[in-house]
Amino acid sequence: MSKVFENPAYLRAKLYDVQHSTNTAKLHDKWAYVGADGNTYTHPTEQGAMRFAGTHGLSVFTLRADYDTDVCEFSSSDETKLRMFGKDHHAAAKIKPDMTLLDPAGNTIATMDAWATEWTEADQ
Repeated sequence: MSKVFENPAYLRAKLYDVQHSTNTAKLHDKWAYVGADGNTYTHPTEQGAMRFAGTHGLSVFTLRADYDTDVCEFSSSDETKLRMFGKDHHAAAKIKPDMTLLDPAGNTIATMDAWATEWTEADQ
């Protein structure tokens, strides 16, 4: 899976701004992402770049782990691997999080609360 990276056009503009005391970088999105279709998509935020690319050929699923004091998110185009990762992490964690698996549109697919041992599908 491709990773989010700083947009080269943004970086070139930042360098230009340092050399010339201007602010042209504000005209460029900071983050970029290469979608499954091979095109580069840009967005002002890192997460936005991933989701934007997801609407153009790459379905990006999200695994959210809620530890009450902190929320961690992991993204992948492979829903099955996220399910396996989430279940393995949940089984091994000393502090069990409530977990939610989201589709590319942000809808809940499945959940696993702190006491569960298996995923519960959202449509059940």
